[in-house]
Amino acid sequence: YAWSVGEGSSLSGGIAGRETRAQRSTPGSLEVRVEVRDQNNVLLGKDAATVQVSISQEAVKQGAQKTGEIEKLATEAKAAWNSGDVDTACTKAKAVLAADTKRSDLATYCTQRDKLTQLTKEAKAQMAAASGKENTPAGKKAQEQAKAAIAAAKAINAKYPPLLETEKELASSSDK
Repeated sequence: YAWSVGEGSSLSGGIAGRETRAQRSTPGSLEVRVEVRDQNNVLLGKDAATVQVSISQEAVKQGAQKTGEIEKLATEAKAAWNSGDVDTACTKAKAVLAADTKRSDLATYCTQRDKLTQLTKEAKAQMAAASGKENTPAGKKAQEQAKAAIAAAKAINAKYPPLLETEKELASSSDK
């Protein structure tokens, strides 16, 4: 198989396979040609097709509207993240990424949320291990590990409410 396209068009998915994909980024004619040859380069068949590519003003308007909606969601995701509402940020980021996979600025919100949640749980577990043993070596080690988990979580999102609560709990237990 040998595929080719006319000027202003391009192929993706390979030019030598049984199937390929042709695209055009502007309105106009899309001409696709294919030749099929055997292992001895004997022509077994060939064909061509032309498709007219057109874009309506309504489609352009809908595209602009969709872009505006995606940008609004992206702005809302960033605002939620910056305020510590990481669950909302993740949900909105997923919606944006479903429509626009190139938005790398939002791609890590969900994995970072999961890591933040895990680090907060880890800090709470270390605090529980230290409870009542604050003046023992094991208790002090557990408190240090809790502090380290909190520091790592704060590096991800210092405004995450469960993290702030955990940090306050650790400070009050250290004061005792």
